[in-house]
Amino acid sequence: MNNAIVIGGSSGIGKSVCDELLKRGFDVYNLSRTPCDLTGVQNRELDVTDGGKIESVLSELPVPEVVVYSAGFSLAAPVEYACESDYRYLFEVNFFGLVKTVRSLSARMRENGGGRIIAISSIGGIIPIAFDAYYSASKAAVDMFVREANIELNPYNVYLTSVRPGSTQTRFTFKRKVYPDEGVGVYGDKLHKAVVTLADVEQRGMQPQDVAQCVMNVLDAKKPPATANAGLANKSLFLAEKLLPEAFTDFLNRSLYLQ
Repeated sequence: MNNAIVIGGSSGIGKSVCDELLKRGFDVYNLSRTPCDLTGVQNRELDVTDGGKIESVLSELPVPEVVVYSAGFSLAAPVEYACESDYRYLFEVNFFGLVKTVRSLSARMRENGGGRIIAISSIGGIIPIAFDAYYSASKAAVDMFVREANIELNPYNVYLTSVRPGSTQTRFTFKRKVYPDEGVGVYGDKLHKAVVTLADVEQRGMQPQDVAQCVMNVLDAKKPPATANAGLANKSLFLAEKLLPEAFTDFLNRSLYLQ
């Protein structure tokens, strides 16, 4: 049986990915702080901010053919007021956890004949999200890490893909750490507006199953892309960012979130 590891599969996109992998006959392992409740998923407790624990837990599992890194954290705060402990934690979850996962598994996958590693990124790594600078920066880092890692690992049949969803209807919206208005100086009203708008946009977005299907499409590809945009709307946003001047897309961003 093929083995698949999903990191952050207890809810949302990660849980939907677990479900699709089960349907395809994979032996699915979920690694997260809380268990996935899908029948057939084998759970292991893991906090991805504990780098040593990532390596330890992964070393105890069979060599996977598929790895999906879906752990994520979002922080709504002005750059000026964000606490260092918060944005460092965000990068540990969104970026360095992925780095540690790839470092822990790449040699074993290479020696096993190859495999696929998929990172759930975000269109926010292409188009910045107002007052979520650290989240957008972490997803841009994920995209570039994946691109470069492919240069090193593709010759050994190990392929990485950064799947970029946009607005998705999950509980992630309500788990975002939001700084209170009274703690952000002159930015209070704008931050509140941005958070409310983003929550509305996300909850009117695609379903997590749609993102999971994009992941399955990547797995089906003989030569998987380094990046894949989930959903027609996100493909359109990506194209607009490539074709239109940055000043114009930044203007649209401010118009959406701040006015």
